Amino acid sequence: MMWSTSNYLARRYGVRAAMPGFLGKKLCPQLTIVSPDFVKYAEVSRTVRRILVEYCDGGASGMVTMSLDEAYLNITQHLNDRADWPKDRRTYWPRAAPKTPMLVCRRVVCSSFQLLYSGVAYAFASKFNSALMELCSKTSNDPLLTDLLATSSASNSPTKQPTPGANTTNCPSHIVPLVVGKDEELATCLICGLLVKSGPRVFGTSAEEAVRELRFRVFCATRLTCSAGIAPNSLIAKIASDLNKPNGQFAVERTAEEVDAAISPLPIRKAIFMVPGIGHVTECRLRAFGVQTVHDLYLRRGILFHLVSPTALKYYMRITLGHSEDDWLDPDSNAASGDPQNACQKSMSIERTFQDCDDRQILQSKCKQLCFSLATEMKEAHVQGKTVTMKFKLDTFEIRSRSQTLSDYTCAATMIYQCASEILKTEIKSELTTNARNLTLRLMGTVAVSLISHLNHPQLMSL
Repeated sequence: MMWSTSNYLARRYGVRAAMPGFLGKKLCPQLTIVSPDFVKYAEVSRTVRRILVEYCDGGASGMVTMSLDEAYLNITQHLNDRADWPKDRRTYWPRAAPKTPMLVCRRVVCSSFQLLYSGVAYAFASKFNSALMELCSKTSNDPLLTDLLATSSASNSPTKQPTPGANTTNCPSHIVPLVVGKDEELATCLICGLLVKSGPRVFGTSAEEAVRELRFRVFCATRLTCSAGIAPNSLIAKIASDLNKPNGQFAVERTAEEVDAAISPLPIRKAIFMVPGIGHVTECRLRAFGVQTVHDLYLRRGILFHLVSPTALKYYMRITLGHSEDDWLDPDSNAASGDPQNACQKSMSIERTFQDCDDRQILQSKCKQLCFSLATEMKEAHVQGKTVTMKFKLDTFEIRSRSQTLSDYTCAATMIYQCASEILKTEIKSELTTNARNLTLRLMGTVAVSLISHLNHPQLMSL
């Protein structure tokens, strides 16, 4: 038996992924083993994706999923729209759905706001008192949790001293909040896994606030915490997501200085997990020539010229400079090699938010404007698409996507509009038939999918 992964508590004992089972049990005898359930993982992953797609440009086309628990999002357009959102649209309660229980820790030993070191403060019902004492007896002799307690106490709040003369027999001084995450709005209890802070959360309009909101919604829907990175491209974002784990986020500004500060100190050992193309064998070769960090890749580029292929050298240099030309490309494409002939987006999109509207003529006019703007961008990018997707956000904030495939590739505005217009007409009729109401929209988007480049297919330029 081999471990597929381990949580942060187990890692404190040295338990790692791909480690033999007997060795993990020897390092941590009280280890809890959970059998994998990929059906459940896939179900939860779909729940997470439904939330993520609400923040993506062009819906699902603005998201690249790498695995069940990892994805890249382009949230540029979302931030533009978010700037005009009222506060109530950015307010969320810590619960999965209306009228459901709050996902907030209620145990006194977990709360970072209610805990008092006083004998009087621990006058609770017997079942809570016994549970508290059981926890105390376990944590007092556990070096791992003692270390976590000390860390939590130092990073979250100053230690409150017992009241002089108070009976502290039943309230040991080492009992402090066990909190995961430095952000008090999203911090969770290490014991019960629920949020430490109660009450509604009002998120701002910046990129950092949008990502905090996203992470908060993911937790409320799944009770899973997540980490995130905010950066100009996917390479830097991937690195940034690892800089404030667990249950945190890190932002890298769009400046050469910020990017260099995030990339340069990164050890090669860490890079093998975050930078594709650097494996264990390559790591050993690079270390033999004094390459310890990503910055060393640049400093010793002269030596690398004789060690690796020109394509690999170019790729490494792009890493050191924080360039990521393959953000939204198909993983099987050759764009990672830096070949511009093969660099082509998978999709292009444009969308607009407006006041609630159910007028068919106005909606068709907005659809036409979107299609002609999208066609202009496609021509400038020298690409053509074969599938047109329409994104609709209703006045109820429900999001719908409808797609239709054309007979041939095109970037002609009239053909794109003809297809998009038919999709819109069908949706209007469907809403009237199904819900007996006019289709009322507050956002509309047009997406061209399955793109190919003129550079790869010169014959299309005459179409």
